[in-house]
Amino acid sequence: MKCLFTLLFSKFFYLIVTTGMVLGQSSSNVIFIDEKSPDHISIGKKALVFYDSDGTINIQALLKGDSLRFHEAGSEFGKDFEFPAVVWSKINITNRKSENDHRLILLCDLADSIQAFHLENGKILAESKSGTYIRPLNKEIPSNKNFIQLNLEPDQEKTIYIRSVFNKPVANIHYSHLYLRHAQKELSTMVFQMGVQSFYFGIMMILSLLGFILFKVFRESSFFYFGLLGLVFSSYFLLFSNAFDILIYPISPEFHVWIVMGSIFGLIILGFLLISRQISMKLLYPKIYKVFRFWTFFIVGSRLILHFIMGDVFFISFINNILLAIWIIIAMIPVIHLSWKRDPNGIQMLLGLGILFSSFIVLILGLMGLIPRNTWVLMSVQIGSVLFYSLLFVGMIEKLKTIQKEKLELSTINELKSRFFANISHEFRTPLTMIMGPITNLLQSSNQSEKNKKLLSTAKQQSGKLLEMVNDLLELSKLDSKNVKLLVEKKNIVSFVKGVAMSFDSLSEIKNIHLEVIGPNEIVPMWFDPAKMEIIITNLLFNSFKFTSEGGSITVEIKSNKNHLTIIISDTGSGISANKIPYIFDRFFQAEDNPIGDISGSGIGLSLVKEYINLHQGSIVVASEIGRGSCFTLTFLLGGDHLNSKHILIKEDVQTKSPEFDFSPNRNLHDQISDYNFEQNTVKINKNKATILIVEDNSDVRLFLLDQFVHDFNVVVAENGKKGIEMAHLHQPELIITDAMMPEVDGFELCKSLKGDLNTSHIPIIMLTARTEEEERIKGLEFGADDYITKPFNSRELKVRAKKLIEIRVNLKKNLLENPSLHYQSSELNQMDKDFLEKIESYIYKNISDPNFGVPALAKSVMMNQAQLNRKLKSLTELTASKYIQHLKLNRALLMLQQKEGNVSEVAFETGFSSNAYFIKCFKEKFGTTPGALIE
Repeated sequence: MKCLFTLLFSKFFYLIVTTGMVLGQSSSNVIFIDEKSPDHISIGKKALVFYDSDGTINIQALLKGDSLRFHEAGSEFGKDFEFPAVVWSKINITNRKSENDHRLILLCDLADSIQAFHLENGKILAESKSGTYIRPLNKEIPSNKNFIQLNLEPDQEKTIYIRSVFNKPVANIHYSHLYLRHAQKELSTMVFQMGVQSFYFGIMMILSLLGFILFKVFRESSFFYFGLLGLVFSSYFLLFSNAFDILIYPISPEFHVWIVMGSIFGLIILGFLLISRQISMKLLYPKIYKVFRFWTFFIVGSRLILHFIMGDVFFISFINNILLAIWIIIAMIPVIHLSWKRDPNGIQMLLGLGILFSSFIVLILGLMGLIPRNTWVLMSVQIGSVLFYSLLFVGMIEKLKTIQKEKLELSTINELKSRFFANISHEFRTPLTMIMGPITNLLQSSNQSEKNKKLLSTAKQQSGKLLEMVNDLLELSKLDSKNVKLLVEKKNIVSFVKGVAMSFDSLSEIKNIHLEVIGPNEIVPMWFDPAKMEIIITNLLFNSFKFTSEGGSITVEIKSNKNHLTIIISDTGSGISANKIPYIFDRFFQAEDNPIGDISGSGIGLSLVKEYINLHQGSIVVASEIGRGSCFTLTFLLGGDHLNSKHILIKEDVQTKSPEFDFSPNRNLHDQISDYNFEQNTVKINKNKATILIVEDNSDVRLFLLDQFVHDFNVVVAENGKKGIEMAHLHQPELIITDAMMPEVDGFELCKSLKGDLNTSHIPIIMLTARTEEEERIKGLEFGADDYITKPFNSRELKVRAKKLIEIRVNLKKNLLENPSLHYQSSELNQMDKDFLEKIESYIYKNISDPNFGVPALAKSVMMNQAQLNRKLKSLTELTASKYIQHLKLNRALLMLQQKEGNVSEVAFETGFSSNAYFIKCFKEKFGTTPGALIE
């Protein structure tokens, strides 16, 4: 930044030093050149001028007598010009040396068009052209300056007439702006400076490119500011030294002013950003940082204002330099303090700024003539800036090493923390499982008092909450270790979101909160992980219900276009203060100023939401106002272009819908459940799959539950409890999932009815309810529910529990068949089924030797028809009635043979087999050996 101050200041000194440089002997308007004449001579004051108001006078007219119009340029010259203005200048130059003299005449840089006529004894010897309208490379001397060549032989005198055209007003001194320069030295200096400027520009570009590359690699903003500062630095010096006009493209004087001003502003702003970032000024010196930032933008603003309201360039530069000096002092305060504390960044910054400042001092001393004014002195600032920039680059590399080391240490700490959370989560899960298992067993026992049941239910509920928190911690540890992957499927996102949202319907009724789900009826296919998407929607809705008071409302809106899906979850709850919004997705953060007062929770839910949305390549935006509610807007990509991430796995060959549904866009999803008519055999039952009956009055939740189970089970649905009872009798499912709150017949009455009916008492029932009161849970269990899940439920947990109950039922059937000693008496069958099996077995054994005893007599004994008896026994034992009779007969035969109670014929007769051959055949099929082999 000091370069700006010095360079502007140097121009001012340069003007003072060179203004009086009219050396060599002269007379009138004649300039004499001899051996003592310097290389640089100001000849403007010796020139005669006149204003061609019409612009019609040419050189021939001047030679015929109009030259009498020439006069000295006074202070008033130029004030009454009309533009474009034509100004003629005249100067006589005589060579008194004994050898030829080759000079360059430097004319005004602001003249748009210049014609120079070389005369000797009134005759035109040569004509030269220059001006800003000619590209630098097309001029006699390739430069953005206006040079014309002058060759003088010994004792030769030439008169130079110069016609200058100015399209816009300029300061008075520019109309007689004339200098004589030694041609060879001037050209050598120009070539050398051009080479040095090009080399300087190349060095700065290389450093800038390195800065951008390091920014791309490490994402450290200091390198980005460094790269930009190098570009602006080098561009500024190219413009200031006029190399830009020659090497790249000529710039008009008006535009040149704005580019230089923009470069200065860039240097100041980028210098502020880089210095404050490099020494961590905002963190270590916050008050100085605020002052430094204010002063940076104050300089920029004041320079613009002064440029528009004042035309005095020197005064503007003077004011700007004072402001820059104050800016440098502000920047140096923390740098000096850090250096005094032996901070490496502070020391390197102080050393770099010291070198840069010293280079400015050298330039000023050279311009004032206090030290020899050579090219190296004039280039001192560029040399200093390269050294400064190189030191700054080294300092940034060292700082980067420090940052990388700290990141590595932090990464190691985070890894240890994640490992600790993972280990402790696993360690917690084992004792929690050992606690919850016995509690569940005690709850299911029939000899517990009501008081004990309440206490056990409370313990089980709180243990479940603790297990959820442990699971969340375990999931966070997986996210930290990058082990979480999405198992995406292409599914209808609209029905999925509606199903999850409407599972909160019962909860909304209990809390008296209006829940509305708005979405299109057409199918919107999207690739997503159902399990994690469910957590996203559920956690956000839980949050809304948690902070919305009675009488409020919650809305879930689904929108889609060609490329994006948007889910908006809004509520009229307590809202979030603006200063807390940036932190709500941070782990373990809780807004403690909630007016409702209910802030219980782990602070993990929203963090998981953010993490899972990021894994889906989506985004979430929060808008909230205290007292008016909150709005969460989720945006996801449609299509599959975003599935290339290493954290995404695509679930292959997964059905996205039941083939029996019509998923065409013109079908309403709410109407499709009614089309799923099992009574009319619309759906073919797969005998290799278990059947589940879903009883739910909300169509969105029914469709959601159907989608969860239809791939693994035969699914039957009913829209209320009354219909559910009918479907249970008709289809004899392996499991029933029912909502507790339904019209006509609710879940409790359904459970009581089915468990009290011998035809359906064996069917396991899972009850879904939004009520968390212990009385409700106990009521459900008392009515015979085998499991009780609180709405809104986790679909994974529901599927696991459903599969577990079916597995238990299958294992129970196996045990009943494999153990001939009434294993059912110690099984988990309900009492009605135990009594039924005991009655059946007693009647069969009572008539075991009767070969005519069969299914009709057995059905009559238990007061069932044969079809009912077959369904009941098959649901309990996987055997029809006739097969079950045979099963018990063969078991009795096995015991008799093992105890040597008779030969094969006698045992066959005692167990009701009229044919020995048929007895031997059945025995061998069941036990793998013949009866005779056992006797031997």
